[in-house]
Amino acid sequence: MGHLRNHLRHFRRDTSGTALVEFALSLPLMVLVSYISIDGLRLMWSYQAATSGVHEAARYIARVAPGDICTTGGSLTGYETALRDIVSQSSGGASIFSRDARLVSLTTRLDCVTGTGLRQPTVPVATVSADVEMRLPLFRVFSTVANPVTYTARIEEQARIYGL
Repeated sequence: MGHLRNHLRHFRRDTSGTALVEFALSLPLMVLVSYISIDGLRLMWSYQAATSGVHEAARYIARVAPGDICTTGGSLTGYETALRDIVSQSSGGASIFSRDARLVSLTTRLDCVTGTGLRQPTVPVATVSADVEMRLPLFRVFSTVANPVTYTARIEEQARIYGL
């Protein structure tokens, strides 16, 4: 019994492996924080790519839609395929979103604004709206335990239509 007591006392005072034990305890937390940071940055990149795409789509429709669209009674429905490509694809045709984001819907709206004090009595304004669904960090881990955690962002941009 005394031999066991001496051995336990010596074991308690021995600190030669504490750094390894502390590292082993903190490693899972460091890996989790790193994964959440990288996944969160990818989520922010997807949101920024969608915002940039909607901005470019609004600029595109401001240039290609006819400037007299309000007086002729036209609409913007024929441009939605081209706008969807601008928002969701790069110039090479590849998706600009990460694997955890997707374009849910894209809509356009035409407003004929009057009484603005500009040279034209009626000014055509196009609004491009996109709904982007993004899966939050650690989606794959939580989807096995509970319902998937997603966030849908609505991004809108307006542009005055100048026409060709």
